[in-house]
Amino acid sequence: MVNKPPPSYTLPISQRPPTSNFQKLLGICFIFLFDFGLLSVNATQFLLLPLAWIPHPLAQRLYDSGIRYTKGSFACLLSA
Repeated sequence: MVNKPPPSYTLPISQRPPTSNFQKLLGICFIFLFDFGLLSVNATQFLLLPLAWIPHPLAQRLYDSGIRYTKGSFACLLSA
């Protein structure tokens, strides 16, 4: 029978094996992509803002549907 090393989550942090460069690269890529997603959602909301000031029913519907879409996009971003 082969002795398997214990799972890393059971080891104290000081005894865990070092992370690889690939894992660090993936972490950095995640940070950049997540921030890009957040900025895109926020920029879209700012671009839709002038529609809220137009007193026309069509503009209000476009604004409401656009904001609803960005809220859904933010939820998808957080669930990923």
